[in-house]
Amino acid sequence: MEEHEMIAHLDGRGRIEMHLGDVDRGRVEEMVRALGYRLDVMEFVPRIGYRAVCERDDAPNARRRAELSIERLRAGRPLLPAEEPYVPPPQPPPPCTPPPPGTPPPRRSREWGPPPPPDTAPPPPPRGRRAPLRPAFPPPPPPPPGVPPP
Repeated sequence: MEEHEMIAHLDGRGRIEMHLGDVDRGRVEEMVRALGYRLDVMEFVPRIGYRAVCERDDAPNARRRAELSIERLRAGRPLLPAEEPYVPPPQPPPPCTPPPPGTPPPRRSREWGPPPPPDTAPPPPPRGRRAPLRPAFPPPPPPPPGVPPP
């Protein structure tokens, strides 16, 4: 069975049985996994070749992997990416060790310039005269004529 025929068989059903002929088992496992399945049985049958039984993997990451693989196929790209050379992860930086006691602090470089002067700026000048505040309430009206003030 050709690769494109095998991809057509892996169409989302729960359990799939395929007769593959003479194929590379590792390649079949990679393709089945990329399309969101688990390879349950892979056995050699005389005069037929390999028989594979696959179960759909309903785990969220398997479903997402299948969606991305189908998008890649629709875009005309290959199902499986080409093998990339192994690149080891970067090494962590060396641990920071404090200087031994009694060591003078490191000198500042000239790129930083001289240290800033101490903050001895004079206080800001007072603002101009403000108009007196108006009272919150107006004064009470004068008493009516003939009534003594309180």
